[in-house]
Amino acid sequence: MESTSPLDGLLDVCDQLRALQDHVSRGGVPSHELSERTLAQAATAQESVLPTLPGVQADPRGAVLRGPELLALALLFHRRITLAREGISGDELIGLLTRAGVPRTEAMQMLTRSGVLRLGDWVETCRDSESFDPLDTLFTCSREALELFLPLNGTGEESLSADDTDDQSEEREALAAQPFATEEDYLWSMFSWRRACQRRAEALFEVDLTTSRLSPRLQKLRERAHRRYVMLRRRLRRTPESRDFGLVALAREYRLGADHLLIVSHLLFAEILDGEFMMPPMDCLRLAAGQRDHLFHQRRLLQPNSLLRREGIVVTEGEENQKLMGTPLSLADWVVDRALAGVGQLHFAPQELEEFLDD
Repeated sequence: MESTSPLDGLLDVCDQLRALQDHVSRGGVPSHELSERTLAQAATAQESVLPTLPGVQADPRGAVLRGPELLALALLFHRRITLAREGISGDELIGLLTRAGVPRTEAMQMLTRSGVLRLGDWVETCRDSESFDPLDTLFTCSREALELFLPLNGTGEESLSADDTDDQSEEREALAAQPFATEEDYLWSMFSWRRACQRRAEALFEVDLTTSRLSPRLQKLRERAHRRYVMLRRRLRRTPESRDFGLVALAREYRLGADHLLIVSHLLFAEILDGEFMMPPMDCLRLAAGQRDHLFHQRRLLQPNSLLRREGIVVTEGEENQKLMGTPLSLADWVVDRALAGVGQLHFAPQELEEFLDD
C-alpha cells in the first residue's frame, strides 16, 4: 500500500477541520473524542508537517512563518483545490483556526492589516466598503503562498512559456482596470465572467483521446474564469457607487457568495438575452463547478433548504416532491427587477457582443 505524503496528510487535517466546522454550523455538537483527535492532528500539522514541506523550506520567507500562520495558508490552499471557491471569509477562517486550537484573538490578529500574512503578501483580500475588516474580508492564497505547497521545480526557478506571459499580461491589465463607468458596464463584466465559466463547463467532461485524461485546456479555462472574477472584484472596489448596484446590494443583503452570484447572473442573462425563463439545475451546477467532483459538493447550492431557494431568489416549477435535479429553475421576478433597476434597456451592437463572446 502506498504511503501518504506529508501534503496529503495535511490536506486530510484540513478536511477534518472543515467537516467539524460544517457540523457545528448546522447545529451539531461534536463528540469530545472527535474534538480532541482533531486538535491533536492540527497540532502535529503545525509543529511537524508544515515546517518540513519542501516549498516552505525552499523559501526563506516561508521558513520563518509560525505554525498557525502556515495552517491558515494551508486552509486557504485546501479551499482552492477542493471546492474551487473564491476564498474564505475572515470569520469563517477564524472559526477553522479556532477548531485547530489557535486562540480566537491570535487568529483574528493574524488576519488584520498589520498581521504578517497581509504585510508579507501571503494572501489576497477583497471586501466591500461597508464590511468589517477582517471578519467580512474575503481571503485567498497569493501565488507565493500557493508555491509553499506546490513548488515550481527543484531550483525554485520558473521558465515563462507563452501562456504564462499571456497570463501575466492579463493580470497586469486587471491591476490597471478602471472603475465601472455605469451599472450597465458592471453587468456586462458579469456577463463576461459567466461566459468564461460556461467555457470551463463545456470542457469539464472533455477527454484527451490519446491519453484518456481530462482535456489539458480545462486548467487554462479554470484560470481564465478566475482572472475574470478577480478583475471584476477589483473594478468594483475602485467604483465608489458600486455599493448601490442592484446585484451588489442584493449580494450584500443576502450574503451571497461568488457561486450564488454566478447562478443568479446565469439565470438573469439566460432570461433577458436568450429568452430562456427556466433552466435545468444541472446546467447551473456545471457552471459553478471547477472540476468534475465539485458537482457532488455544489448540489447544496440548489437544495430546497439552500440560501437561494430559502430566500426566494431562485424558484422552481412543479411539485416540490419532484426529482430535485429534474425540476426547472428560474430567477424570481423581484430579483430581475432589482438587478435591472439602475440601468437602461440592455442592448448590444453585434460587434460588441462578439467581443464578449470571443476568447
